[in-house]
Amino acid sequence: MPIYDFRCPNCSYLLKDRFTKSWDEEVNCSRCRAIMKKLISEGVVGKVFPAEGVYLEHVSPKGKTFHSTKEMRDYEKKHNVDLGYLL
Repeated sequence: MPIYDFRCPNCSYLLKDRFTKSWDEEVNCSRCRAIMKKLISEGVVGKVFPAEGVYLEHVSPKGKTFHSTKEMRDYEKKHNVDLGYLL
């Protein structure tokens, strides 16, 4: 079964790592019941960060270096920003 991430176009709710029966299966948002948009997912294979980390200049005035996906998700929650396209 394929694994996908979905984002609702109405309320921006993010659903991560959803198993679907087929690639064209529609998923409804649990909040507003709209049909969610399928996002590209890395599935089972994770991202590999270089030893020096990944520097993002647009997340803060001085930029920020991340060394793991967990660090990016924690930053996302703490600062109320959306880095979903990078995770």
